[in-house]
Amino acid sequence: MVRAAVNLMVAGVLISIATSYKLPLSTTYVTFMVAMGSSLADRAWGRESAVYRVAGVLNVIGGWFFTALVAFSAAGVIAYLINLGGPDGHCCFTLYCTLKFWFELYYLAL
Repeated sequence: MVRAAVNLMVAGVLISIATSYKLPLSTTYVTFMVAMGSSLADRAWGRESAVYRVAGVLNVIGGWFFTALVAFSAAGVIAYLINLGGPDGHCCFTLYCTLKFWFELYYLAL
């Protein structure tokens, strides 16, 4: 319980300070790194588990970069297709998104 309280306070203070300086930061990243740092300082990492914890940290960070790359690529492809279609392509895409939104809203409300 003490580690959880410390994690909460440290993450909150770091996020508050960065926000007051108008720095861009990921709250998920800050919370994750505070948890990893406090467990390291608490000597919760043994020789057997340290490799798995470091691998987990690298997997999370790698996943964020992979997600950013996929989102960038998908946005580029959609923008290219809209540009390729001209005004008609833009209208068709807007109509498709609008209809998809309203149908999902309707079926989720049932």
